[in-house]
Formats: sequence, structure tokens, C-alpha cells
Amino acid sequence: VKMIDGKYHVKQLLGIGGSSRVFSCIDTLDDSEYAIKVIRKDKGYTPEVATKLVEMEVNTMLKLGSHPCLVNLISANKAICCYKKVDSVLKDGVNGETKNYVAVREEVNYIILEKCINGSLSKYVKNTGPMEELVTRFFFTQLCSAVHFMHTEEFVHLDIKLDNILLDEFFNLKLADLGIALCAKNTSGYLAHRRGTNRYMAPEVDKASTKAPYNAFKADLYSLGVV
Repeated sequence: VKMIDGKYHVKQLLGIGGSSRVFSCIDTLDDSEYAIKVIRKDKGYTPEVATKLVEMEVNTMLKLGSHPCLVNLISANKAICCYKKVDSVLKDGVNGETKNYVAVREEVNYIILEKCINGSLSKYVKNTGPMEELVTRFFFTQLCSAVHFMHTEEFVHLDIKLDNILLDEFFNLKLADLGIALCAKNTSGYLAHRRGTNRYMAPEVDKASTKAPYNAFKADLYSLGVV
């Protein structure tokens, strides 16, 4: 168990993404359980890049606001020490020598999100096999509701996939991971960014360039079809 920011007890690993790891955690102030999304150190990001990754996702979620089928943002911290640096001088009780002890300083960038205790739709399907059509309709209707809300607010997700679709305690669907979502408000919906996951990615996104921009809203619909 590890303490982050003197507040969150980190528990088990829930999943690993391209730029982050997600763990369950307990808020020691009120014993509430959340998911904590921590930027991966093994990626070698500079502190500036790690901070930017958190800022981008948090800003997107704040601008979008809440929706029943989107994972809720609880809080975030962009560069806080896990253990604050402390310089202290202690007396050795045996020989009277004076020694300096310095606590380890470790910076971490994280986002606190609501925890969807039934995990991802990807793991659910792997464990249970294909769903019945009525169940599929239920989940897909909720997913479309989330994406429609984002598009109405002129945001595109660009990484819709089973791994980013979570299930809460009542098995309601929650679309997660807005880390690469973009606002398409001033672009008429056309972007040149190659983003997403290969198997879910529309062909035009894979070949995107400034000379060949793609309709990002339609790209999300393609990913919905793959799901």
C-alpha cells in the first residue's frame, strides 16, 4: 500500500493505458473509494509533459461537465510530492553521532475519478462471452448517449473502445479516458491528428495529415460500429 499526497491509500492495479496506470484508492479523510489515474514514469515524460497530460484531460472533463454515462471527475493534482522533502537532524542514541535523514521526494501526476467497480466492458465480455441482443442494445444506447453528448458540446473522443467503457455498481455504462479527446469547435469538425487504437480506428484517421484531414465526428461513429 502506498500513500499519495498524504491523502490517498493506493490499492490494486485496475488497468494500464498508453500514458498512465489506474489503481483503486481510498480517501483517508472519509474512506471513500475512487480510481486514481497516475501518469506512467516508465514512459520518461518530462515533468512539463506529465503535467500537460493531466491538464488536458482535466480541462476536457471540466468543459464537458457531467453526464450519466461519462466517468465523473473527482479531483486532480499535477505535480505533488508523494513524500515531501524533510531535512532533520537526529541524535544516534548509541554513540551520540549526529546524522542527517532526508525523506525521499517523489513527484506524481494524477487524476481522481469515480470508481466503476464492475470493470471494463472488455474484461466483462472476455469473462462472460457474447451478450444477448437485448443486453447489447441497453449498453449501446447508453454509449451512444455519452458520445452524442460529447458531440453536442463539440468534443470528440477519438479512442472509443471496449477497454474505455466501464460498468458501475448497477451495471450502467460509463465512457472513460478523455485524455486524447479534442474540441473540434473551431475546425468544422475536421482534424489532422492521428489518435486512437488501431483496431478501432477509422481508415482516414490512420492516414491523417494536414493535407488529408478527417471528419472527427464520423471517426467516433466508426469506432462505435467496431464496438
